Amino acid sequence: MFKFLQNLFQSKPATPHQPEPTPAPNPETEPPASGSVPTPQPSKPPRPEREAEVLVQFVTNQGKTLRPAVIMKTRLGAYLSLHIPVIPNYTFITLTGLTTRVTSLNQVVQLVYAPTKAAPVAIYCFDYDTNRLLGAPHFIDGNRDEPYHIELPHIPGYQLHLLAGDRNGNFTDTTQTLVAYYRHEHWRLVQPVYYRVRIKHRTAVYPKPHVANPYPEALPAGSVWKVFKEVQVHEHTWLSLGGNEWIQATVATRLPENK
Repeated sequence: MFKFLQNLFQSKPATPHQPEPTPAPNPETEPPASGSVPTPQPSKPPRPEREAEVLVQFVTNQGKTLRPAVIMKTRLGAYLSLHIPVIPNYTFITLTGLTTRVTSLNQVVQLVYAPTKAAPVAIYCFDYDTNRLLGAPHFIDGNRDEPYHIELPHIPGYQLHLLAGDRNGNFTDTTQTLVAYYRHEHWRLVQPVYYRVRIKHRTAVYPKPHVANPYPEALPAGSVWKVFKEVQVHEHTWLSLGGNEWIQATVATRLPENK
């Protein structure tokens, strides 16, 4: 029993004392230790922006100046944007020298235009007396508002008789037309008529007045034909029986209107 009580009241060994941790200094609340204040470093001064000029030129694709150049005052490295103007009678096609930012103290930008194409001028050549088209139409092209001069084609066996339209003018947005009427170079007097003739004797028929080779078929003597046109070629008068059928006036007798 005595031993039991002795063990019960025997004191336990004491726990060793743990020292309190020292809090770390707070730079926001506590001043730094003596001699540890950093020396302020001088900041670098900002690089000054350099002034620059951008020369904007307005030219054609052939190098012709369309309007005075524009000088834009700006700074090196600044963003560069341009307005592309509308120039009458010209179409903008490309530009050179344009960059996102200004890259040179003296930068050059060219806006390039091409002349606007106009509507063509059409030339038609007709036989004045038969209204037959003497070949395919001709067309000339040019730029809007540019002048034009038309050289009429030479057609063998014909001479110019009449013009409908202008040989000189300016190209526009509307197609212009020139109609040239030609007449056979040997035809002196041409007049439309309407009467009948009786053939005096067997007579040759020709495709044109004053040609050497007639058609194989001939008109029988005494036959009656209508005449639609008289043409004087040199000293002879030719009668048109319609289309490409011609006889000389000396081989026929004109009939009275009531016959």
